[in-house]
Formats: sequence, structure tokens, C-alpha cells
Amino acid sequence: MKTVADDAVVTLRRDFSEADRVIELLTYRHGKVSAFAVKAKNSRKRFGGGLELGSWLKVWLRPRASALWRLEKVELMDNFSQLRQSLEATSKAMYALAVCREVCPEGEPMPGAFSSLIRLMKSLQKAPHAAAPLLKFELAMLCYAGWAPQLHSCEHCNADVLGESVRVCSSEGVVCTNCSRHADNPLVLSKETLVLLFMLQRQAHADLSTQTHVKRCFQKPEEGELSSQSMSGVLPKQLPDEKQLSEMRSFLDKLWLAHLGKELKARAFMDEMAP
Repeated sequence: MKTVADDAVVTLRRDFSEADRVIELLTYRHGKVSAFAVKAKNSRKRFGGGLELGSWLKVWLRPRASALWRLEKVELMDNFSQLRQSLEATSKAMYALAVCREVCPEGEPMPGAFSSLIRLMKSLQKAPHAAAPLLKFELAMLCYAGWAPQLHSCEHCNADVLGESVRVCSSEGVVCTNCSRHADNPLVLSKETLVLLFMLQRQAHADLSTQTHVKRCFQKPEEGELSSQSMSGVLPKQLPDEKQLSEMRSFLDKLWLAHLGKELKARAFMDEMAP
């Protein structure tokens, strides 16, 4: 088959033999692709130092009838070297790569996911300690997978909940105080945390919507669309504090566990590297 060129990020690599490697890539046009890199450990002309985890590459791939494509050569676009100088930023990047491996299906174009990943890596280079870029990335990936939680209204009675504290009883969304009275040990989100999550989700959706084929991933209120004026009474007045960040992290962990059925190993590594 004809060789195709694409942009890609290395999400996983494993040794196949003394000289060969199997490389998993998240590509812009072809989605997740597993590729066989012949003599990858020896050929600096074709691969150089471009097969590091998290590297952004220009790749030349030859599709094959089998699941494994053939990686012909690469050109390094950015290895995000500044990011790798921070263990905290590196752990966040490794976690993001693990999320991509789990969420992105083989061979299905996901340009929005690729763009979100590149955006995150650039943000981590500039601000390795910032929490918002990773949270926004995760909300984007949930959106792209069709798992975006409903945050503006109660999933049971559909009452508007922005501006009040809520409970999380499932992976579908949030529940108002009245509907959660009989829930066993629900996760509680403060009203400030809920608004922060909602705004990050809307930003993530706006970024993904720049891709022409992105799915509409969460339902917005049809009447009285949430304008800046209508949100003025509940918008946070300052950056999230430790309590709000902890609530958002617990909320996303709960969603991933519900949808994936497991906790990603990279999640524990991220905790270890946190300051």
C-alpha cells in the first residue's frame, strides 16, 4: 500500500526484538495506530531520537492488512524537552498519554483528541504546576468519548443546579440535594467547584468544536443560554483553592473509574510526583 504522511504523538513503545520496536501513535488523520519500526534502535537516519514517549512527530506510515502498520521514518517536530525537566509535568504528560490509549479507538480519526493533547503538552511546558490544563484535557477526552457528564442540571429531576452544592452518584452527571437524600456516600461538590468544572467543560467543548466532525457531547440549556450576565452570581472570584482542586480531581477519578473499570497506573505516578 501507498505510504501516508501524518502528524503523531508517541503514546506507547515496546521492544519487539533486539533491534525492532512496536510504536503506538495517536495521529491527527488516522487516529490511534500501532506501527512496526524495523531496526528502530539502530537507524538514526530514519528515526533519530524521535521515538520518545510524548514526542510530536511527522510520520511516514505504510498501512498493512494486519493490525500493525509499518513506520518508515519520522521527523521530530517537538519533544517538549522543557516539560521533561519537571517530574510533575512529566507525570501529568504520561497520565494524559495513558488516557489517550484508553479512550481513542484504533484507526478512527480523532483530530480533536490529537489537538487537545498537543495543547496540553505546550501548556505543561509553560506552567508545569498548573492544574487547569490537565483538568480541561480530561473533560475534553470525556466529551470526545461521549462520556461528558451533565453539570448544569440534576440528572434526576433536571433542576438547574449551578450556584449550589451537588452530589455525584453516578458517571452521568450531578444530583441536587433533594434527589440525593438516599444516596450512599456520594461525592460532594461545592457550588464553586461545580461552576469551575462547568466552565472548563464548555472551554473544552469549544476547542473540540473547531474540528468539523466532533460530536455534540453535552446538552446546554435551551432557554436562557448561560450568558456571562446570568453566570455572574456564581462565577468564582479567584483561582481554585486546594479544596476545589481536590474535589475536581476526585470527580474526574470517579468518572474514569466508572467508564474504564479500572484506575490507570499513571494516575498513581502522578500523585507520587505531586509537590
